[in-house]
Amino acid sequence: MDNKPILISGIPRSGSTWLAKVLSNSPDSLYIHEPDNEKHYLKAFFLKEKLHRYPYLKKSQRSDLYYRLWESILTEDFNNIANSSKVFQTMQSVNPFFIEREIGKKCNLILDEFFSHTDVASRKKVMNVFAQPNVNNVKRKKTLIVKSVHNLLALDWISNNFDCKIIVIVRHPANVASSYLKLRMPDSIRNLYSQKILVEDYLAPFLGHIKEAQGILAHISLQIGAFYYVLEQQLKKNDQWILIKHEDLCYSPESQFKILFDKLDLEWNENVQRYIRQSNKQGEGFDTKRVAKKQINKYKNLLSDDMIEEIKNYYSVFNNSLYKKFYSI
Repeated sequence: MDNKPILISGIPRSGSTWLAKVLSNSPDSLYIHEPDNEKHYLKAFFLKEKLHRYPYLKKSQRSDLYYRLWESILTEDFNNIANSSKVFQTMQSVNPFFIEREIGKKCNLILDEFFSHTDVASRKKVMNVFAQPNVNNVKRKKTLIVKSVHNLLALDWISNNFDCKIIVIVRHPANVASSYLKLRMPDSIRNLYSQKILVEDYLAPFLGHIKEAQGILAHISLQIGAFYYVLEQQLKKNDQWILIKHEDLCYSPESQFKILFDKLDLEWNENVQRYIRQSNKQGEGFDTKRVAKKQINKYKNLLSDDMIEEIKNYYSVFNNSLYKKFYSI
């Protein structure tokens, strides 16, 4: 059995958590959830110093701190992961508004926009967070599964520096956008374009459209398009990455997951099947329970025709192959 770490990536609300949880139900797997999420883990906050929340790195670029972040996770030495986790298990009291403010500064975000859904009282609250994900029960584990929604633009760099299997999940832009709006995600506008190297390498031809865009839906749609554009270009150079469409998983969960398990050399058993069936029911918010087939065209029930057309027009600026036939998934 090939025990290389499995890294799952995708933009937020693309189904990556569902995918990760199904895979992690395979026997002998160890799951780590978003170790690079600096809003939840102080270690990531410090090791992503001077990096965007969704950092872009060239394949051969040097980034010692970011390397340390992933080196501590993408290893086959599970005891090392557990011991590192124990060092940081003491919870720290922090003001999440401070964390978000600092992230906003790094990303050159307009603070009023970034915190449009954060009331004054919430800005004064203190919450407890771990320095990094807590990892226990490592005995007899064989396969590491890591999930992130913040490293899509850094996958070329990660692939060059670490020996892991990379899976990228994508979802229809209108479904992603409608989810951002429904959940009122405070950082749905991410200002990716503040990363000069990213603009130089990929996004410069589209700056005219980006600068002219007005309104939150336009910016959300452009950024989904930008993420997918960079992904498509990097997939051409990394044919070993596995690309999965959320809609395919939703249409036939058990058969599609079985194919994926075989590709990854993961053990498939009744426990995995049971989890898939149990998760294929109604859920709310960030819960991973969903009636799978209802997710495929869910956006049509949540968005007006004008909103859908606006998403299509701004997303199509990048001429991506992914979801080129926008109305037929």
